[in-house]
Amino acid sequence: MKQVLKYFNKIYKSSQMDSIKPVTGFSQKKKNTSKNHDYPFLIEFEHENFKNEPKQYVHEILGLPNIPLIGKYSGSGYEFGKVVSLAIVDMYFESTEIKQWVYQESKDIKHKLNLPEEVTELLLNIPPQIEENKKEDEFGDGKDSKKQTKLTDFYEPKSLKIPKQPAFFPTEIVKFYWSIQLNNIPLYNKKLNEEPMITYNYVMHTLLFPVINFEKTKRIVSRTPVGLVIPKDYQGHCGTYEFVESDHSKSKYYSGLKLNQLRMEYSSTHLNKGGLCFSPNNMRFVIDKQVPIAFFWTIVLDEKMLNNQCHFHWIINDKNLFEVIENVTKIANSLSELFGGLEEILGKDNDVIKLTKNIFDL
Repeated sequence: MKQVLKYFNKIYKSSQMDSIKPVTGFSQKKKNTSKNHDYPFLIEFEHENFKNEPKQYVHEILGLPNIPLIGKYSGSGYEFGKVVSLAIVDMYFESTEIKQWVYQESKDIKHKLNLPEEVTELLLNIPPQIEENKKEDEFGDGKDSKKQTKLTDFYEPKSLKIPKQPAFFPTEIVKFYWSIQLNNIPLYNKKLNEEPMITYNYVMHTLLFPVINFEKTKRIVSRTPVGLVIPKDYQGHCGTYEFVESDHSKSKYYSGLKLNQLRMEYSSTHLNKGGLCFSPNNMRFVIDKQVPIAFFWTIVLDEKMLNNQCHFHWIINDKNLFEVIENVTKIANSLSELFGGLEEILGKDNDVIKLTKNIFDL
């Protein structure tokens, strides 16, 4: 199955893709420190100030943030919700003896970054060989090497074989991202609109393919270690769940993200009928839309040994919160201002607010 994402100019004009228009909009803006900016809110520590640098984190061709996005495959392409906030810090261990993450607010000010044990575990204890995304053959003995190495019914093209896996290691600096994304992804199936538990996709193409050039190849591919993290303390009430594979599935590859464990996941982009395609329809997980704000963590390892990544995701499901939260992100110019605005909307005792403030040691 092919996932088609139309070119940026077609997306921007499409009435069915209203959810990503504001995202494409801020790719066209220059640096703007005004409180009245109309692009999604982006903050990053640099020296002693926060800054708004939208272009640095936006795909030049697609106009989408070049971070993992929460989307849904609709049959003709991926649809994405609106990213309204992105906070980024560099985290590291202040000493090798004390396993406490810290981040630098300014030259003289450091803060703790308090992450769940399961997140730190995946970032530090990286196995020599990351688990490949493949099921055992139908006999369950894993002896059929051809079935184990060919990317048949799940990966594309069918003749592609799993290459030798590079080595992955913990990195001294880990990029930590906190993103707020509105779940205004359209559900074209009427029955789905009535269901609380909806399957979504973790889409990494804008992160993995910052440059898209098909002069020397028809398909650009990536195999990346990814893990979905839902700490045990939050399982069952964070609004996010692991995707359960169907017993009737004949695929030799898992289509969902691995829970609390890293696994190599495949992504590719190619052209089809004049449009840019994101493939395949994989890395699925489930969100309970009845939960006003769902949250979870993901880990992405960097093959180039620069910076591994830790992502903390807020998914806003309550439609009544869309506009008010977006307005807060537009006028806030620091984490303290952002939390102040969110507390006015959600209340200081909101569990998700308290969790997130604790993460940033605020």
